[in-house]
Amino acid sequence: MVPVAFDLGSGSLIDTAVFGSDSEPVVAGMVAYGLDLISFSGDKLLGGPQAGIIVGKEYWVKKCRKNQMLRALRLDKFMIKMLQMILGEYLYTNHALERLDSIRALTISADQLQERCEQFVNRLPASVRKRCTLKATTGRVGSGAYPIMELDTWAISVKPAGMSANALAAKLRNRHTPVFSYIDEDTVCLDLRTVTVEEETVILSALQDILKS
Repeated sequence: MVPVAFDLGSGSLIDTAVFGSDSEPVVAGMVAYGLDLISFSGDKLLGGPQAGIIVGKEYWVKKCRKNQMLRALRLDKFMIKMLQMILGEYLYTNHALERLDSIRALTISADQLQERCEQFVNRLPASVRKRCTLKATTGRVGSGAYPIMELDTWAISVKPAGMSANALAAKLRNRHTPVFSYIDEDTVCLDLRTVTVEEETVILSALQDILKS
């Protein structure tokens, strides 16, 4: 019999339908199919450290462990501990959706983001606030995690005076703590979906310093 190996890629342990999208195959489902080997990422949709994971039938997993390449590819103890902690969130708690940054970012609703954007803009001085507008838009998870998945979101659109949108975006990127944005219709857009509440002060400070005049 020919063994079957499947590269799952993103390694989701949660049905992504809860994010309001089409379902991405989950690890447990692939195992239930009886595949011999399944490989997936420890980061991306799993939400842990950058790593590669192989699961499947014992015979074939042992074959992988005996391969001489394992010495070069195996994780160190620190990464294994981090991976153990992340998997523990799924196995032993009911808080993976709230406690893992990547999963939490995927599950924030558009209404919640709109409220955050409004509060963010209201914290800016009037001279900067007048250059900001809010707009409903969509964002993509992108990369190898979920390249076609689109999420409804809200963006803070900043139209600078005395400089181009490209120039403002470059100034934000070149800060001591870089702030990454995207440009749409000659405005610089900021999406708070992957920004923690604590990190908002970094963006507020950057906008005030650059646009204070």
